[in-house]
Amino acid sequence: MTIQAKIPSNLEMTISAEALEKTQFLLKSLGFDLFEMWQHDSGLCYEIWKSEKNSVRVNISQDLSHKDASRSDIVEEVDYLYWELRAIKNILIDHVYEPDVENLGIEKTPQQEFAEAVASVKDLDAFEDSEKTFLFKKHVDPILIAYLSMDQDQRKAIQQ
Repeated sequence: MTIQAKIPSNLEMTISAEALEKTQFLLKSLGFDLFEMWQHDSGLCYEIWKSEKNSVRVNISQDLSHKDASRSDIVEEVDYLYWELRAIKNILIDHVYEPDVENLGIEKTPQQEFAEAVASVKDLDAFEDSEKTFLFKKHVDPILIAYLSMDQDQRKAIQQ
């Protein structure tokens, strides 16, 4: 404890990463307790040790020499990101969009609507041939029946 009295109240020191273990052992043997450990993404690391009266901040210097990325490293990373983004896009397309995108409500032209009406009249099997003859006389013209079943606006749209 007598040595602790000689340490300033807010001491700050910088050590290398190799000397960290020895410094921790020394501070622990002097009666200090580890209070905080910080490690930032930027590489800045420090520890704060405290006793009853004093605190010590130990800055840990990182002696890492970073080598610049080569062109092939960058190309590999971009390629990897491309495939990851493509997989994400495919997942979103599979889960978000409906499978029948072609059959969504596309507006039909009046001619298409008329052709569908004619086809439905041709397929009309609700009546037997004798009933059709009784209702429509001799000949049933599906085009005329489809035309007559439309309202005035639809008739005008077809004629244009």
